[in-house]
Formats: sequence, structure tokens, C-alpha cells
Amino acid sequence: MNVVIRLIAGVLLAGVAMGASANVIINLVPDAQNVQVGSQVSLDLNIEGLGDHVAPSLGGFSLNVTFDAARFSFDSATFGSALGDLNSFEAFSYADGTTTPGTITLSETSFLDPATLNSA
Repeated sequence: MNVVIRLIAGVLLAGVAMGASANVIINLVPDAQNVQVGSQVSLDLNIEGLGDHVAPSLGGFSLNVTFDAARFSFDSATFGSALGDLNSFEAFSYADGTTTPGTITLSETSFLDPATLNSA
């Protein structure tokens, strides 16, 4: 599971580097630090350092996460409601982990007025 730790460390470092100027941090947080081979691992995508209905706020994101396809596979993605209710067409989300082996593409866009968005 060292690969998971390295993947997470790489994403954390990339998030810190990207967020250095805006004080916004993007990271992936695993549900467990140690996992048996063949077991499922869940990762939460967290975005920190945003304002609550003020700049800097998040109205959408697009993110590619790469991993070793020989060791891991993508199962599914679940999006929260911070950018709007997907069922009410307040937001659009996209997740693909099958087109390019070893890459998960995640994106979400809100159609809500910034004043009505939940804080992320």
C-alpha cells in the first residue's frame, strides 16, 4: 500500500503547490491508511481555503488523478451537494476512470448563483 501513500503524497504536494498563491488546498484523503491487497479503498476529494459565499469561492472544478493501473482500478465516484443538487440540474458532474487506464477524470460545474452555494 506504499503506492497509495505515494499517490496521496503526490496529490497533496500538487495541491499545496497549486494553492500556494491563493491559499486554496486540494487533497485526497483515504478512508484507511493500511489496506489488504484486493480490498477497496475510498478517497475523499477535499478543497480547503475557500470563502463562504465570498471570493475565493468554487463554482466548478476539473481534475485528473493518475495512478498505477497495474495495482489499482477505478470503481465509481460520488459527488456531494456543495455545488448544487445534481438531480435538480443545479450542477453537472462527470467522472470517468475507464477511457484512459490509470487516469480518473473528475469534474463538476455549478449552475447556481454564488450567493446560494454551500461552503465546500
